[in-house]
Amino acid sequence: SDGLRRMQWDVERHHPNAVFVQFGLNDASFWHSSVGRPLVGFRTYLANMGEIIQRSFRSGAHTVFLATNHRPAEAPGIPGAQLYRRTVREYNEGLRATFSGMKGIVLIDMERLILDQFPDTDTILAPDGVHLNRIGNDFYFMAIGRRIARSLAG
Repeated sequence: SDGLRRMQWDVERHHPNAVFVQFGLNDASFWHSSVGRPLVGFRTYLANMGEIIQRSFRSGAHTVFLATNHRPAEAPGIPGAQLYRRTVREYNEGLRATFSGMKGIVLIDMERLILDQFPDTDTILAPDGVHLNRIGNDFYFMAIGRRIARSLAG
């Protein structure tokens, strides 16, 4: 919902040719106050993403790049970590099922790209098990940059 509130200022007024959309699910406050569930429910998340995509197209974008989230570490001792890990998997699958193959949308499946390249995700995660370390950020930059450049050039 925060992304929707920012659409007019951050996207629509600029009439972009292309838009990149990814929301870090770690910002959905799973850790202490969500009482066993994410603050943004699955259906609401997908509906909000759909609205962001449609508003991007209406503002002039020909292409919307939509990225999944990377999978966090298992971190069994951290309250909320298992819920967060499960939610990332479910919400990523929802993005794939809902938006894959739609005209004008390029799905960049960062979860799968990272799992294919780094079977042991600890090598790309910061000590908190959620955020990326330098290797992870470099990989994101290269993977997303290549996909956007290839799509816009072709």
